[in-house]
Amino acid sequence: MITADFKPNKLLATNKANAAHNEVKSRIELAKKSNSLHLSQMNLDVVLPHVFKMMNLVRLDLSFNNLVRLDVAIGELGNLQILWLNDNPLREVPLEISKCHKLKELDLKNTYVITLPREMANLTSLLLLTLDGCPLKETLANTYSEGMASIHNDFRRKEDRKHYKEHLFDHLTEWVYPSIPKDKIFEVIEQIFGILKDCNSDMLKRLQRNS
Repeated sequence: MITADFKPNKLLATNKANAAHNEVKSRIELAKKSNSLHLSQMNLDVVLPHVFKMMNLVRLDLSFNNLVRLDVAIGELGNLQILWLNDNPLREVPLEISKCHKLKELDLKNTYVITLPREMANLTSLLLLTLDGCPLKETLANTYSEGMASIHNDFRRKEDRKHYKEHLFDHLTEWVYPSIPKDKIFEVIEQIFGILKDCNSDMLKRLQRNS
């Protein structure tokens, strides 16, 4: 008995893809009036560039898709208050999200996010951050278990740490040890801040001021 080789129906697959694309475009058009865009379970690998041009967007639901990365253009959505990225194979959060100053809720549940950018210290309006089911670094996992106040403090401390490290480097290379190669001074500063990794912002501020 001779059986024909199975051939996938490319036309059917193309029609489904076109239908999904049209549905996304239709939802984007509706969101221009409501300022709320729901693209959950749309089998998305990427977010259409049109989305990041919707400057009045308040709510963006990208949950239950196939997003491995989030476009840095997310920072263009200055009025965004709610962002759902849960249940995606997302690997990291771009630091540009720190430009969404009005963000109040960020859901990253059941993603592959390990850590978060220190620049999120700028998200002072953030009231709810969900990281359940994420393979977090131990330090972030401990901070997350202590609540939002602890998370904000940790973001602020990391941002301050970067700030004081840069200022100390500039001060030492320009005024204190101008004749010493900058790479040598950088190595020493890295060692110092490694030893002082648990110091709070006030202590680092005194270090930089007294240098």
